[in-house]
Amino acid sequence: MISFNNFSYKVSLPSTKSDSVNNNEKNLNKEVLGYQVDKDGFFTSDFNKAAGIPSDFKIHSSSLESLVNAHVKPERPAMIDIFADVDIAKSVGNAYKVLVQVVGKDTLERKDSFSIDEIAQFPQGYEYNRQTMYVSKIHNTPSQYLNADSNFNWNNNTNTRISSLFYNSFDDVQKGLPATKIFNNNNGGKESIDFGSFFNPTGEKSTHDDGSLTRGGLLVAMLNNDSYLVEGTTTMLGKAQGYDKNINSSNAKQIHDLLFNNPFGGLIVDIAGHLELFKETDPDKFMEKYTEFMRKNQQELNKASDKKAEYEKNLLENAPFKKWFDELEKIEQKRLERLSEQKKKEQIAKLDIKA
Repeated sequence: MISFNNFSYKVSLPSTKSDSVNNNEKNLNKEVLGYQVDKDGFFTSDFNKAAGIPSDFKIHSSSLESLVNAHVKPERPAMIDIFADVDIAKSVGNAYKVLVQVVGKDTLERKDSFSIDEIAQFPQGYEYNRQTMYVSKIHNTPSQYLNADSNFNWNNNTNTRISSLFYNSFDDVQKGLPATKIFNNNNGGKESIDFGSFFNPTGEKSTHDDGSLTRGGLLVAMLNNDSYLVEGTTTMLGKAQGYDKNINSSNAKQIHDLLFNNPFGGLIVDIAGHLELFKETDPDKFMEKYTEFMRKNQQELNKASDKKAEYEKNLLENAPFKKWFDELEKIEQKRLERLSEQKKKEQIAKLDIKA
């Protein structure tokens, strides 16, 4: 069966031809992360339109699947996740908004791909507003970027951040070398498993046979380097760290103080319950839960006020990870015992040889 303009015709053709057409149709209808992909796994025009990027920019779905996997892991401890979900279209759109300002729209539209030597000539860093994506400063060379980064006020209340354009190792920046291994990261270009938010940009999907990199690959490389370009539903931890585009720096600091500067001198009865607050995404619900949690915690502390020493001792004994540390200590003790036993055997063996 072959289809043309919604009309179907039965024809006597080898089955391989029919299978090929059917496979192509299946591939065209395949969706990844809510958007259609072509037979090679690249997002189609509906994704580009949602992201606000030119239709001929090719983004491979495997790159963004890894991005989402790295940032959203419900099974991880509550103090780690900064996103409850990731909006891949907005994230890619943010990367495009910044790249156009740093490199120039004319440069991006002039060709479909760029060699490593051409990429090395791009500006090496920039400063931008993390809410609006407006680029306020561009640092053309590695030394200019390094100097600006060293003197940057990270505690500013203007929502301004500084970033290198692409990943570049600290050693290479210090040597004055431009970024060329742009799909690498501090996790060896791999996706984080337990901790961290590194993802696998699958650079091979954005690299031509001649080694040049596609324009879509440049956007993926930017997301690989700067997680503040990523956008989605943030947890309270993410809001506290400034990842929420709808919350300014002053409000982010207030949330940070609520999460980390509790009024009980660090004494929290229900530590697991406290950490669960970090995963909440709605500020109003968070405040309700936070207020109730603090009330209950104060009650428990009041009960223990007459037995403070005993209470703090019990608190430490039941602290998170204590069981893990105890087990590690037992394992280490057994290892030392085995080493001691091995040394004794070696000494006895030496004595036997001499005898």
